[in-house]
Amino acid sequence: MSEVFENMATRISSGIQILFVALLAWAGITLVNLNSQIAVVNSLLETQGQIITEMRSDMRSTYARNDRVSQLESRVTTLEGKIR
Repeated sequence: MSEVFENMATRISSGIQILFVALLAWAGITLVNLNSQIAVVNSLLETQGQIITEMRSDMRSTYARNDRVSQLESRVTTLEGKIR
């Protein structure tokens, strides 16, 4: 009778070990997938950061041009007033 219990205990132990190995494999695969997704997100964030930097630069130059145009318009208006 004790052989039956030992046999059953060995099978249960083996089953638990197999289940544990399967869980470890699943966790490893999940971590690899997460790591690749994180790499994609980091790449997208880096690209978006570059785009935002370029847009800021474009906006600064546009505002600078608009300021210069406004100054020139003011000068023209002042000159027109002096001419009349």
